[in-house]
Amino acid sequence: MRWLAGTLLALLALAYAIVALSGPSAKVHPAPDDPGLGGLSLLARALRDEGYRTVFDPASHPKLKPDDIAVVPLLGYRGIPASVLAHVRAGGRAFVIAVPEELQAIKTREKIVDRKNRSADVDSTEAAGVQTPDGELAAVAVWYSEQEDFSTLRQIGKGRVALLESGALATNRFLGRHDNARVVFSTLGTLRTKKGDRLTFLALGYGEGEELGPIEAIGPWAVGALWQSLAILGAFGLAKGVRFGLPIPERRHKRGSRELLDTLADHYRRGRRTDAPLLVAAREHPSEPELQTLAIRSNVPESEARQVLMGLEARAKKRR
Repeated sequence: MRWLAGTLLALLALAYAIVALSGPSAKVHPAPDDPGLGGLSLLARALRDEGYRTVFDPASHPKLKPDDIAVVPLLGYRGIPASVLAHVRAGGRAFVIAVPEELQAIKTREKIVDRKNRSADVDSTEAAGVQTPDGELAAVAVWYSEQEDFSTLRQIGKGRVALLESGALATNRFLGRHDNARVVFSTLGTLRTKKGDRLTFLALGYGEGEELGPIEAIGPWAVGALWQSLAILGAFGLAKGVRFGLPIPERRHKRGSRELLDTLADHYRRGRRTDAPLLVAAREHPSEPELQTLAIRSNVPESEARQVLMGLEARAKKRR
């Protein structure tokens, strides 16, 4: 048993070395369903726990409702997408999370304050700037330090944009540390949100917006109706279909033993097994020489098999 214990200890040491020496992936993928260190799955779950409704729109040209709050993770130094700006200028709201392209290491802790001079301890992370859109009014700092702004509130047209410049705080790696979540939710709260609001995560901010087809562009109900129609057509075809190369059987009511015999004969004929009823009849009537002779033959014609079976039935009736 010593060799078994030694092998298990060696495997345990190897597993520990792999976990200890392997670092997290440097790729940042700020998607609401990504559980990696650079994802936003913890943020999406926390928003749902707070009473918000979260949805994900993968389209490159999303259709936002007037009351929707667009959650836009911006990867790198990108500009706010034009569709989001149009939504905001019309009176909508957007929460922009500027995330650096590289996953950052945990550094020192930093103290920041808000407009009411309330303090918070957050991780010191790199701020990812955002290109300033046309028609933007002066930005108001929400959380800031002596060196930089961590989050701001901006007026664009008739709507508002809450911008988290230090968007790394919202990723899975940093959200649960110190007061990071408090800063993220406080920045979102500047949009005057309430429980039940619908937060729509958009994929086009990090370059993964998809061109939807005509059915997907109509809406999810159209996609569901399409698949239901295909399923119904498939079930109808399977229920009404017949084997290839065989005629459609005649559907009629069967009455009496003669009709029942015709039905069984038709069943065996369609299955190309006219010898099957002869073999069964030969086992049940060993005293019928004609039947025994016919049963040992192969490829018995249907008419001959039918005639022998009908004669057997007639003799059985006479004996009764």
